[in-house]
Amino acid sequence: MTPPSKKLLVCHGLNLKPAKMEPLSSIFEKLGFVRHTIILKGHNPSDSLDDFRNVSAEKWRAEFLAAFLNPERAPGPLATLTFSLGAACYLAALSRLWRENRANYREPDFHVLLAPALATHFWTRATKILGGLPRFVIPSASPKHYRCHRGTPVAAYSALFDLMEEIGTAAKLGFRLNNPVLLIINPKDELVSLRNSAKLLDILTNGRYEPLHINNVNGRIRPKYAHLVLDPDCLGEIQFQIVADRIQSFVAMG
Repeated sequence: MTPPSKKLLVCHGLNLKPAKMEPLSSIFEKLGFVRHTIILKGHNPSDSLDDFRNVSAEKWRAEFLAAFLNPERAPGPLATLTFSLGAACYLAALSRLWRENRANYREPDFHVLLAPALATHFWTRATKILGGLPRFVIPSASPKHYRCHRGTPVAAYSALFDLMEEIGTAAKLGFRLNNPVLLIINPKDELVSLRNSAKLLDILTNGRYEPLHINNVNGRIRPKYAHLVLDPDCLGEIQFQIVADRIQSFVAMG
């Protein structure tokens, strides 16, 4: 009898080209996982900046849930690989299913969270000052060949913050991740606060997540951007191999 196929759900970061998730998702593919990439509105190659201006937490969560609840992915082992916004959208979607007590709720078997936007540095909240200008575009500090657009609309930041608040609320209500969680992050991340994200992840996992702190000292991209933990160009060959080896052992141990 043929064993059920292993599935991998992948979701990108804010204003990140979804294709930039491929170096890490290929690690799972070598382990026999079939990849399904979730592309949130504003991030498709055909999406315009106006598409990116018309996003919300509700729309992004619905897009993730549609893929998560796709019956074609069941049964069989299920893993998730989510980065930044993708991780926030994923956990908000999962917590929504948990709160609604849906019959088809199922926690994935493995969670790999890359610089998850669970809590951001206080200066990122400065975008809230521009809340009345949702279409205003804030220039991106990310390298040009990684980003979808020249900048990120205030509406997109607002949607991200709404997703973060949903996760915090769900944690207070008892939402938990019971299966293995691997956190991969650069402690010098410019966007995500490691300290505050770790506090929330401690609650969500009852202190049972695995942290992997990495650096980008030998990264090749210029300017260097610590938030990007995605490929050898971001991290350098040695650090990327450390990440790849850790993911492989994490899945094997799970």
